[in-house]
Parts: sequence; C-alpha cells; structure tokens
Amino acid sequence: MPDDRHQTEAIRVTNLPRPLNGANGIDKPTISGPRSPVQNRAVTDLLNKSLNRALQLLTSAFRASNGPLAQIGGETTTLTSTPETTTLTSTPETTTLTSTPETTTLTSTPESTTLTSTPETTTLSTTTETTTLTSTPETTTLTSTPETTTLTSTPETTTLSTTTETTTLTSTPAPETTTLTTMPPTTASSTITTTKTTATSLAACVPIRFVRINLIRVRSEEISISWNVNGELSLSRYEVTLFRANVKEMTFTTVAKKAVFRHLLPDVEYRVVVSVKTCKQEQTIVRKIRTIAKVLKARTRIRNKTFLPDFRDKDSLPYKTFVENFIKDLLSRLAQRLINLFNNGRLRIVINSITPGSVRVDFDIVLSTAENVTLSEAKEAFADSLNKSEEFDIDLENTTITDKDSCQPGQNDCSVNATCIRLNATYTCKCNDGFNDTSPSVPGRICEDIDECQTRNNTCSDLAVCMNTPGSFSCRCLEGTTDVNPGKPGTQCTDIDECQTGNNTCSDLSVCTNTLGAFSCRCFQGIIDAKPEKPGTQCRDPVTCFSNTGNICGLSDCMISTVSSCNSKTAFRMEATLRSTQFSSDLKNPASEAYRNLSDNFRNTVVPTTQTNLNDNSFNISIVGFQNGSVVVHFLAFLNSTSNVSSSSLLKAVVAAIKTLDRNSSVFVTGTTQLATIHPQTAPTMQSNLVTENSGWRVAVIVLGVIIGVTLLTTLVVIVAMIHTKKKSRKYSIDTSDIVKQISYSNL
Repeated sequence: MPDDRHQTEAIRVTNLPRPLNGANGIDKPTISGPRSPVQNRAVTDLLNKSLNRALQLLTSAFRASNGPLAQIGGETTTLTSTPETTTLTSTPETTTLTSTPETTTLTSTPESTTLTSTPETTTLSTTTETTTLTSTPETTTLTSTPETTTLTSTPETTTLSTTTETTTLTSTPAPETTTLTTMPPTTASSTITTTKTTATSLAACVPIRFVRINLIRVRSEEISISWNVNGELSLSRYEVTLFRANVKEMTFTTVAKKAVFRHLLPDVEYRVVVSVKTCKQEQTIVRKIRTIAKVLKARTRIRNKTFLPDFRDKDSLPYKTFVENFIKDLLSRLAQRLINLFNNGRLRIVINSITPGSVRVDFDIVLSTAENVTLSEAKEAFADSLNKSEEFDIDLENTTITDKDSCQPGQNDCSVNATCIRLNATYTCKCNDGFNDTSPSVPGRICEDIDECQTRNNTCSDLAVCMNTPGSFSCRCLEGTTDVNPGKPGTQCTDIDECQTGNNTCSDLSVCTNTLGAFSCRCFQGIIDAKPEKPGTQCRDPVTCFSNTGNICGLSDCMISTVSSCNSKTAFRMEATLRSTQFSSDLKNPASEAYRNLSDNFRNTVVPTTQTNLNDNSFNISIVGFQNGSVVVHFLAFLNSTSNVSSSSLLKAVVAAIKTLDRNSSVFVTGTTQLATIHPQTAPTMQSNLVTENSGWRVAVIVLGVIIGVTLLTTLVVIVAMIHTKKKSRKYSIDTSDIVKQISYSNL
C-alpha cells in the first residue's frame, strides 16, 4: 500500500488564459548528474511527452473556481486561479532524475514546482532540483484524465502514465515489453519499459468483489469515503467518478481504497461510482450521498407579475429568465457577507416551483452548516430583502420563511431501514432496531440487517428453527416437538417421544431411540437391515425368512449369525408351540434379557434330554427366533450324517424333551436336508401331540362319528317322507303341524 506522501488531489479549475510558453507548452526540467547521451535524449523526450499531455488535459479540465476537488490520501496538489495568475503548486514531494554508471535514480527533494500564469504570459518555472524519476522499490505514477490529475505511489516499480499510455522505469526486466536499455561498463543495468496496459500475472486470478462503500465524513462541502473489497490484488487501480444528477463532476484513479471530495454544494445528492477491472472482469459499486445543510422553506406571492404557461416548464427561456431576475433581485439587498457565501456556493437559492395566483414562488434557502449564520438571521435578512424589493410587488401577508422538514420523502438520504429525525432546519438518521450501522460517523445512512439467527441474539427455543427477517427474526418449532406457547411461536418447544407414541417409522425388529425433535432406528443385534440408507426401517424377520427359504442351511440371508457345518450334517427345520408361555415384544430382540432367558432355558432343556433319549450326543439345536402365538420357537435340529437315529425316533425324543417345558405344546418338522438317509418313507412334515395317545381317545372319536351318522340318516328319511306326502296333496308349504317340528333334539 503506498504511503500518503505520494498521494495528491484531483481538482477542477477554470480560466486558463492562453497556452504555456516553450516549444511544447512547458519549460523543460533540468536533468542533473552524469549520464549518457542516450539516457539524456530518452528521458527528456519521455518527460516532455508526458508533461505536455498532462497540461493539455488540464487545460480541458478548467472549470468554475468553486468546482469540486478530489483528494486521495494525505498530500494535496492544488491548482488555484486569481484574476492575475494561475498557479500549480506541488507540496513537499518533487522529482529529480539522476544517473550513475550503475543505475538511473529518482530522488525527492523538498523543493516545489510552480506553474504561474499572468494576463501577458504563462510560464513553468522549476527550482534547483525538480522533476525526479527513480527506479527504487517505490513507484511514482502521474495519471491524467480529461478532468483529473492524480499522483500516486506504489511498491515495486516507478510509473509515469497518461490515460492512453503507461510508461514504466524499472530495475528488473518485464516480459513481452518494448525495452530501451543503456548498458554502462558494469554488471548493473536500467530498463525503461513501455506497455499499453499494466497486467498482473497470477496462477489463479481471483477478481475483486466490492463489499460496501463506507461513509467517513459528510459535510456541506465535503464527502469522505472508503470501500471494502474481497480478493484484492496488489496494485489494483480503482476508477472513482462523482456525479451530480446525471452530470459527471470528476473522474480519477487511485490505488488507495478511499477518496475525499471537496468544494461541493450543500444539500445536493451526489452519486459516487467506484469500479475496478481485474481478471478481465469489471466490478462496480454505487452509493448516493447527500451533503448536509440548514434549509429554510420560503413561499411568496408577487402581485405585479402575470403567470405565464411557460413557467411550468423549467427548461423554457421565460422560466429561466424569471428565476434569474428573482434571485438577482433577492441578493441585491442582502448583506455582503451573505452575497459572498452565495458566490462561494455556501449559500444557495433553489426555486422549486412557480404557480399561478398572481405569481407564487416556492423556493429553498440552503445554508452550509460550516458557516456561522443563524437561522433567525437568515430569515430576517431574506424577509427584509423581499419587503424592500422595487421590481417585485411582494404580498407580505402571503410570504412565509420557515424551517424545512427535511424528513419528508425525497428530502434526505436516510436508509430505508432507518428513521429520520428532524433537527429544526436539518436532520439526522438512526438505524432501526435489528439493523447495524456500518458508518456510525454518518449515522443512519448505511443500515445492514443483523442476522439474529447467526448471532444467536434471539429468543427461539433450542428445539425451534430460527428464520432471519429484515430487522427481526421468527421462530418455528421443529417437527417432532410441541409448541407450548403458540402466542409466541417457537419460543417454548417440548420434545415429542415418537418412540413412546408410536409415531415413528422404525421396524418392529429395531430399537427406536428418541432424539430432540426426532428419533432414530437401529435393527436388533443379529438382525439384517434390508435398507441401510434408512437405518432400522426395514429389518428382515429371520423367522419369516427361515420358514420360506428353500435352503435350510442358507441362514446367512436371514440372520447375521450362521450355523457352522450345517451342510455336513442332517438338519431338521422345526417349530415348537409353547402354549403355556406368554409372548412379549422383547422376544423379538435377540439382545434382550427375555430372549436370552427363554433361549437358554429351551436349549438347556431340549438338547441334553433329547441326547439321552436318543443315546446320541451329536444332537444339537440352533434357535432362529420366536413368534407370537402363544410362543412359537423356530429352530434347527442337527444330527451327524452318520447317525442311525430314525426320524420318528428323533421326533418322539424331541417331543418328550419339550414336554418337560410345556405339556400343552406341539412340535412340527417343516423341512430337512437329508431326510431320505434317516427314514426313506417319512413324509417331509410330521406332527405329534404331547398328550399320550390311548384307546379311550379312539373310542370317543368312534362314538361321536356314529351319533352324527344316525342323525343325518334320520333327517334324510323325514325329508323324503314329507316331500312324498306333499306331492300327493299338491301342497308344499310347511306349517306348525309338520312332523319335522315335532322331532325332539333330545332324542337325537
């Protein structure tokens, strides 16, 4: 970043009487120190060309003596005009070119350079040591635009440039440039590089992005600003333009991210445009700024003038002529002090409208806040001037001068997110609650919304969603929570336990875990999750899978744990219904205590008892799971493939073992792997009741069958007889005397 010593102001001037003396309009600067003829000629031509171009541009930039002035940094270059002379003065930084056998050096002395113009002649005079060009780690840049002269300093290079061309003197070579090099009889060298544009080469170019323009100071005649950017590159040059309405007041370039505009008019809305071009992209930011003032609102009626239709058109000649005469007449009777303020632009008379009746004039009296003129003094002065007018017959009864309410729409530059506060004939602004004032030295002009949700400066519950709104925020309870204070939404939210209410999507074979505002699911231990992207919502039931699979030993598709060496043994798929046992949901979870207890009890009872009954220690079982109804145990029974135990013996032995657990239970064999090797004639499915088969049961069944048969035969005989009887009588209706209704069911 350059220091303030090399920064100066761009100004607007007027009244350059005639071209300057000298072959190119200026006197040539003195170049001192030993140097070669090539250096002399090159540097002299370069300075002549650049300074001549700068002065030509200054000539076209001369304007009214009270025009705007721009400053960048701390040092100032001022061009002033008087009836006798026009003087260009440069404060304590000047430039001298010196040359040694090793290098060409630009040095600075506290001398000044003065451009003086008289009605007879205009000369450029330089002191003992003047314009200096240096190839040191700092850069001095003179930039001329049609309305601006800017002197800046940046590190790395020394550059003298105009709007169409950049001339650079550096101590290192640059790629792709036109180079004039003088090589003295030493190892050192100096390089003069001329390029059309100055480019920065980066591996990955990130363009500058503007964040905001900050207001440092706003007065009646001055605006001071800065700006923030993201991704700034070194040596980035910003173009700053000041507009009044749609008229461009000035344009200049700077590497500093700040600018000061002086000699402005009070109570005028200016527009500042800052642009920069990086990475072949141009970024622009615009800010409207209104200078402050004390404003009086005046209205008067002129009786000796006739209203013309052209007075409605502010661009018409009659309107302009009337306004000029009215203001001239009004000023003619003011004190000289007020007239001087008017001439310097610190007092303005602004005609707002001319309306019929005879002629009514509405106008504002605008005073700079920097001037020690009280409002009462100004009111009395203008009222007295109107009263003493000889050209205009003023109707004093219809003449008023009051403090203007600048808080009316369009009369101030307060932010839309701020409140305008009237202060007699002026105003101030204050950002509304919920907005941050980014330029507190000029309050209420730039108000940015505060995101209370990010700063956590809100009253939302931890179980609510915070939504930022302009200047405020709103809250909404999360799904899965209850808003217990709907009058203040989202401020008091309580969690709903979806696992308790059942309002969840977890599988019956999963663990439901309540979380704040939600829930989570996880399949039971040993249960396969068929949809892992939505954990615990589709857990595969090992019992259903086991019952329907064709491969009895293919349990890996049904459960995480598998039975080893199943294919090398004789396996039986079996079901045992324990009617005396109550089913609970815990029996679905292999990790639950109820599941482990029933599994251990079933295994520790059935396995040793069956081994004893079969006299075969190879018998073992593997429990797959439990189902409701009362409790259905699904398990695999195993025997060595070399075992001589028959299937019927196995079934009887298992039935006898399970009987010790539940006398009302039943057992089914629903499949086997090597059934033929055990009993070739045994059907795949066998059933046995644990109740002992005996002859009494068989007799009861036979007697019941005989009774049912006799009853059916008797009923058939009665029906046939009735049909035969009715056929003869040709009547088929049945009444209460029919024999069928006389049959006693007790006789059956």
